[in-house]
Amino acid sequence: MDIFNLSAMKIAVNGRHVLNHLEGIGHYTVEVVGRLAGEYPKDEFHILYDRKDHGTQLKAPNIIEHVVFPPARHPLLWSIWFNSRIPQIMSRIEADVFFSPEGMLSLTSEVPTLMTIHDLAYIHFPEYSIGSHRKFLENNMPKFIKKADKISCVSQFTKNDVQALFPAVENKLSIAYNGVRNLFDPVTEESKFQIREKVTEGKKYVIYVGSIHPRKNIAKLIHAFLRMNASIDKPMMLVLAGRMAWKSDEIKKTLNQKEVMEHVLHLEGLNDKEVSQLIAGAEALCYISLWEGFGVPVLEAMASGVPVVTSGESAMEEICAHAAYYCDPYNVDSIQEALLSIVGDQETRKKYIVEGFKRASLFNWDETADSIYRLLTEMTCK
Repeated sequence: MDIFNLSAMKIAVNGRHVLNHLEGIGHYTVEVVGRLAGEYPKDEFHILYDRKDHGTQLKAPNIIEHVVFPPARHPLLWSIWFNSRIPQIMSRIEADVFFSPEGMLSLTSEVPTLMTIHDLAYIHFPEYSIGSHRKFLENNMPKFIKKADKISCVSQFTKNDVQALFPAVENKLSIAYNGVRNLFDPVTEESKFQIREKVTEGKKYVIYVGSIHPRKNIAKLIHAFLRMNASIDKPMMLVLAGRMAWKSDEIKKTLNQKEVMEHVLHLEGLNDKEVSQLIAGAEALCYISLWEGFGVPVLEAMASGVPVVTSGESAMEEICAHAAYYCDPYNVDSIQEALLSIVGDQETRKKYIVEGFKRASLFNWDETADSIYRLLTEMTCK
């Protein structure tokens, strides 16, 4: 990375999402901060966790861990953690900058702050947010955006959304795309066979990776898959890989229906290696969210040589370009048709596999980290 690092920095990092089982923001934090700690050994990276049993993915000689109580898992505790405890810690360590990889920050600290915004889904789909969380964000997001010195968005789509809703902060906004982890690669046909034998008793399968949440459109995916499955000679399985999130009661009921259980498998608590193997062994990844700021699993599937069906909504067309088969996420017929085309037409499959490899190669975590570090150094050079 070609960076104008004039002197060593003390960088405080919000590590709330670095848990034992990582999800989106946690992966983002580990990929970015882990690279920066290795690239800039003279800088100190002070990771601020909110619990003792945090993840252990961030380890380096220049990474210093701080467990900052209370565990911030509720809006009231968010306020205490960010506005009372975090300023105290940053003052004690004499932090030069604060990097918050989520759309929250300290409103009381004077330390220059870079905040990453992944999406503003709580505004567009309020019904799919926990009420107390949504109210907290409605009250505080305008303050966070005003307070941040710089804001990194994970896509042009997210940047446009932030700019449209908060036009006064245009000069703070920049884009740093997510990347693809090295863990995701194609596997041999023999390995695919072995994965299927282990997971689906030998049946080919379509996979979804992510939390089981209404905004992810899981109910329509199940409906469309079952209809598609009934129309083909050799029935397949649908594998849902991810934790049950909020408002998932209806999905749980659906998954417990006998006719669904025969064709749909839900797996959770998986480690990264298991997820990468599941993706690589799939016939297709179906990711038809109603709203996404980026959608990392689509790129991970592409890098694994797995064709992607996704929604022509939110950031997905920006991220996938011509490398995915698009459907209308609100239309079961459209989803069914897309799935059938991907799993049933070999020429279509080959086309999207080839285009997928090309597209995934354009997204690199090193470049993401480089962009973040530039923003951090710019704030210290004011």
